[in-house]
Amino acid sequence: MIRQLLLLAALCAVTFNALADSPAGIEVRYLGNAGVLVRLGATKVLFDPLYRVSDERYQSVPERLENAVLRGEPPYDGVSAVFVSHVHHNHFSPGLVLDYLMIHPDVRLFAPEQAIQTLRRFAGAGDEQSLERITAIDLAADAPPAHYTLGPLAVTAVRILHAEGERSYPDVQNLAYELTLAKVGTVIDLGDAAPRAKLFERFAGQLRTATEPVVLAPYWFFLEPEGRSILERQLHAAEVLGLHVPVEIAGQGARRPRSLRAVDLFTQPGEKRDFDVVEE
Repeated sequence: MIRQLLLLAALCAVTFNALADSPAGIEVRYLGNAGVLVRLGATKVLFDPLYRVSDERYQSVPERLENAVLRGEPPYDGVSAVFVSHVHHNHFSPGLVLDYLMIHPDVRLFAPEQAIQTLRRFAGAGDEQSLERITAIDLAADAPPAHYTLGPLAVTAVRILHAEGERSYPDVQNLAYELTLAKVGTVIDLGDAAPRAKLFERFAGQLRTATEPVVLAPYWFFLEPEGRSILERQLHAAEVLGLHVPVEIAGQGARRPRSLRAVDLFTQPGEKRDFDVVEE
């Protein structure tokens, strides 16, 4: 009963703002760890936004931001979809995702099959309509990319080995997503991809569109030449934002490892970056 009352209160607090003019360009706003709000033109989506970590290594989403996301308070209003990269607890909490879908009946969910299986086990009798808006992406390790449409967005999902996957996470369905909006640009989110050039060679011409993308990459891509080469030579990134930054590194400032000092890392929940329109 308490859960239902809280959800009802949040639903009543959802704000529907009609924009007088469609905003231009791309905006990325940080929530915590790998969680971000992305706006391409007038279309908003969330990547890995709803989770609760059980350790202190990575940044949790502050309670005030979590509540704002759940309630759809500006700028977290008008979201079209939630994208989940993989099932790990610092990217995905099934209860929070179900709450969000119940509160926002027009939002779609894209997630790997492993995460959807967890979601279905957690779901209750009142979650049937939410489950109808789920796109389960069940890609084998060597499968070609999957393609979808989300309103004006072209969406591509690719399975790429999780970092340290050879030893620890070989069976985890880690998904990278590419979202493209004509006349605006492309955003690529790598989830927890391993920085191995051979993995990205398989998707040459499939993961990258004609526009130079804004890439959301875990911080470890900057720690070695191979990761930096992937961003520059294989993904041809116009801009790169570093995510998944450990709290210890985020707090070091100028004392960060040398390879991270000149990198644009997201470390403070609520901060954002804006990028100009990319004309095709």
